[in-house]
Amino acid sequence: MSYARSFKSTTPALCCFGKIETLCCFEDIGAKKLLENVAKSVQPVMMKRNWTVLLLSEFYPRNRNLYGLHINEGEEIRVRLREPENSKNLLPFESVVGTVLHELAHFVYRKHDKSFYSLLDQLTTEYEKSFFGFEGGNYNSDKGYRLGGKISKPRGLQERRNLLAQTVEKRLHRASLLCGSQKLGGSSPKSNASPKQMAALAAVRRMKDHKWCGTETSPLIGDICQAARNKY
Repeated sequence: MSYARSFKSTTPALCCFGKIETLCCFEDIGAKKLLENVAKSVQPVMMKRNWTVLLLSEFYPRNRNLYGLHINEGEEIRVRLREPENSKNLLPFESVVGTVLHELAHFVYRKHDKSFYSLLDQLTTEYEKSFFGFEGGNYNSDKGYRLGGKISKPRGLQERRNLLAQTVEKRLHRASLLCGSQKLGGSSPKSNASPKQMAALAAVRRMKDHKWCGTETSPLIGDICQAARNKY
C-alpha cells in the first residue's frame, strides 16, 4: 500500500508476520507494543499450521461494531486496537488476541459456520495452553495497556482466564451484540439448552460475528484515517 510509510509505524518481521503496522494518525504510545505482543503470543498457533500473514495492521473503522478483517488468505489481517468511543484508550490485550484468533480461523473457513467455530475453539485452546506457559523472554504476558496510564494486572491462571472471557464479553456488549457467556474467541455459550435451542443460539452467534468481523461480508473496509491517506 502506497500510504503505509506515511501513515503507519512499521515493526520488523516476526517469523509468522511479514510486517506489523500501527496507525500514525493517532497517538501511538502503547499501541505498537500491544500489537507486537499480541503477534508474539499467537505465533505458536500459527507455526503449528505453517500460517503466515504478510501484514498485521491496526485499523480504526468508522463502523464502531467492526473489530477485525482478514484479507485474501494471509495477505493482511486488520484489527481494532482502540476503543470506538475514545481513540486514546487501547482495548485490553485479551480482546485483541480474541480478534486475531478469530481472523486466523478464516485461513480455513470464510463463513461463520459450525466448522469455523470448531476450528476457532481449537485455536483458542491451543493459545491458552501456550500463552499461560509463556512467562519468560522479552514478553510480559500479564501487562495491561492504556494510553497514558495502566490497568490492573491479572495474577493467577484462573484470574487470567476470567479476564480473557470478560474482555471479549465487554467488547460484544459495547457493540450491542451480547448473547450469553463466551470464552476467548467466541466459543459456544454454556447452556443446558435443547438441540433446537442450541441451533438458535448458533444462528445468533453467526449473526453477531457477521457484524463485528468483516471478513465474510466485506472484501475491504475503509478506516477513519482513509480520508487523510487519500491526500497523498
